[in-house]
Amino acid sequence: MRQLLAIAWKDTYLRFSDRTQLIIMLATPLLLSTIIGMAFGGSSGGQITFSDIPLAIVNLDTGNDVTNLGDSFTAIFLPDDSVPTATNTAQCNAANSSGGQTLDDLFTTTRITDVEVARAGVEDGTYVAAIIIPADFTSKMSPNITPESATIEGAQIEVYANDGSPISASIVRSVATSIVDQFTIGNVTVAVTIGELINNAQSGNLQVIPALQNGDALDFTCAFVATDGNITVNQQPLDASQEQSNFVQILIFIGSAQAAYFALFTAQFGILSLFDEKETGTLQRMMVTPTSRTTIILGKMVGVLLSVILQLVLLLGSFTLIASLVDGQAMFIWGNNLLLLVILVLLTVLSISGVSIILVGLANSPEQVRVIGPLVNIGLGAMAGAFGFQLPEIISQFSPLYWSVNGFQSLAGGDNDIGLNLVILLLLGLATAMIGLWMVNRKVEV
Repeated sequence: MRQLLAIAWKDTYLRFSDRTQLIIMLATPLLLSTIIGMAFGGSSGGQITFSDIPLAIVNLDTGNDVTNLGDSFTAIFLPDDSVPTATNTAQCNAANSSGGQTLDDLFTTTRITDVEVARAGVEDGTYVAAIIIPADFTSKMSPNITPESATIEGAQIEVYANDGSPISASIVRSVATSIVDQFTIGNVTVAVTIGELINNAQSGNLQVIPALQNGDALDFTCAFVATDGNITVNQQPLDASQEQSNFVQILIFIGSAQAAYFALFTAQFGILSLFDEKETGTLQRMMVTPTSRTTIILGKMVGVLLSVILQLVLLLGSFTLIASLVDGQAMFIWGNNLLLLVILVLLTVLSISGVSIILVGLANSPEQVRVIGPLVNIGLGAMAGAFGFQLPEIISQFSPLYWSVNGFQSLAGGDNDIGLNLVILLLLGLATAMIGLWMVNRKVEV
């Protein structure tokens, strides 16, 4: 055991004291991941926010002798003193205000009188969408009251949107729909109330009349006033990682993939050192000492495991430091379950080393490994998203790096349900390591 550990420590020390290997093992993945994170994530917050969405409103509503619901609709987006409002608007605003992002923050609204001008503005990108209020909006939305009943027909507005901004356009549609629904509910309430009064009057039931002596009894103002602040857009994060900045989210994905990808090279070149020492005669000299071939091979393998463990730990720690520096606050980006994180790192090392051992065992010569190895690594890395794009999951799952990266992402997002990832990494690592060791042992003959 002492000899085995001495061999493992010697290989690990030589590897981490070699400047060229340190550049490949640590500097390159750190630099690539940081550049990609800064290029695509910057340092903006992870919460996706929307503001100043350019919007056009065309109000064609002619109204009636009592009101103009088109003006009321427009006033929600463009508060205007020329639009009549009720005396208790302030109370309605206070009752309906929910804080957060208001329509003034959400939209930059322009009033336009010509429908075609508004449509052209949407098509050339000046506006994300145009809301077109039809001429009969008030007449169809207002209750139709007769001596026998009170009914409402209902109306529709048009949202002409730019397909190039689907999310912002969907926000415009949702807000417009909410306002129309509010108007509909208010008018239905008026219609139902008056209809009930008519029915009571026709049936001779006049008990409701005393209630009308209170001036507020039939006040429907709050159903129609332009209340700022009662429509908000708040995105809830799907997991803990989405509460972090975009840079950190990208760094978690790219960083873990790059770490696992470059660990493949460390493992492969570490195992190839066996054949290099055979060519230089170092292995033969070790064999004539009281050290068995099995001890030498296992010592080499343990050295590879230690090197890859140190590499991953240093990279994960460095990514955490970079994220803290960029975001300007101390943070740990790999979740809050340190035990699972340690297990995931160890099983990642086992699977990576196993794949590397079996690759060396299958090759006919070290030169073949140096040619085929990088190609295999690139393929496995691409499946795990190490190059910034994700292949279909049904393909990616054939790479052990996928299960490792997926596990790191899950832990970073607060999801500790990575049992399947750990089982697959364990089984794959054990199977490839045992088969690969058997094959390498047969090839290392002095």
